[in-house]
Amino acid sequence: MEQAPDIAQLTAQLRELMPDVEFSGCLSEDMAEQLRSRLAEIQKEALEKQATFDGPLADAQKLVTQREEEVAEAVAEEKDKYQKAQQKAEELAEAQVEFSTAKSEHEKVERLGRAEREAGESLRQAKKQHDMVSQGPLRKLLEGFSLSQKAEAKAVQEIQEHLQAIGAEKTLIASVQGALLAEPEQRGEFDLMCIDSINEVMSKNAEDLSTKLEERAPAEREANAEMLGLEALMDVTGDKEKDASEAHSAEEAKHKEAKAKTRILKKEVTRLQSAVDVLAAEQELEAGKAKAASDAMASLETLVEVQSKRAAEEMIEEPAPKRARVEVEEGGADTVQAQEELPAEKLPEAAEAVMETEPKEAASKIEQVHVPQVASPARVRPAAHVTSPVA
Repeated sequence: MEQAPDIAQLTAQLRELMPDVEFSGCLSEDMAEQLRSRLAEIQKEALEKQATFDGPLADAQKLVTQREEEVAEAVAEEKDKYQKAQQKAEELAEAQVEFSTAKSEHEKVERLGRAEREAGESLRQAKKQHDMVSQGPLRKLLEGFSLSQKAEAKAVQEIQEHLQAIGAEKTLIASVQGALLAEPEQRGEFDLMCIDSINEVMSKNAEDLSTKLEERAPAEREANAEMLGLEALMDVTGDKEKDASEAHSAEEAKHKEAKAKTRILKKEVTRLQSAVDVLAAEQELEAGKAKAASDAMASLETLVEVQSKRAAEEMIEEPAPKRARVEVEEGGADTVQAQEELPAEKLPEAAEAVMETEPKEAASKIEQVHVPQVASPARVRPAAHVTSPVA
């Protein structure tokens, strides 16, 4: 058999939603009507507030969706910029390898050919020195140029030093001064023999130098051509590396910019989603208030129904005098009717009992339920529906 709802449980549910109302006994019909009106007002206000969130919530969610689409586009753009930056990085690496290879080859050829170039340069310097002595001091002394003693001494010294450098005999070097300083028409047979030997040594030296330079010329031209080619290759690969580096830097900057844009948009989505969550929570709060008011209304009706049933049961179970007293309290006409229904022998007793108890009972019922002024719905906080075990 199903147990009847507990009045304490029902009043606890009502008190949870309306803590300012004291439920100390039976509810009168007037109080029940006031509570219905108040709960209906709470529910109406909560539903109206709940509805006010529909528009802002839809707009906020729409904005979140738009920003999420922008984030998706930004992520795709960031990925594209990253791939381009990677491609430029690969091109830069290739250019760096090419430049490094050209530079290494140039240094290698330059290092290996340094001795040959120095030898060739030494031969050219020797040829230059030979021509300077041959066409300078030697020619002047051979042709009997009029020179000061100081100039003559310097010329003799330069000729002797050159002859010594090219490996002439010491006797020939020592004969330079006597043979060359004599006037041309005063030179004897020995002087002329010394001059012929000097010319022979000088000619032989010039011929050796020319031969060696001619032999070296093809190799030197080839080496010079190779060096020029490597230098040109270094210039080309160096420019290529520079261009690749600039292109890579530009793509890296674009990728960083796209990455920053994505990060900003993601933060914006998070912020907007938080705003959506706040609006949804506030709307859910109002929905909870409406649900709590609806549950409280159901509890109120159940309480009224339970109290009505119990009152009816008590009317059946109570003795006739007590029923007579209750009916007298409910109205004069009802009291008279109740007295008429009693047996004649009981009427005096019932009347006396009613007269004795009516003031106390009426005062007691007034004190049973205290209904304060109905508070504004804004002051009422929602509460969960309390469910206690059925007694």
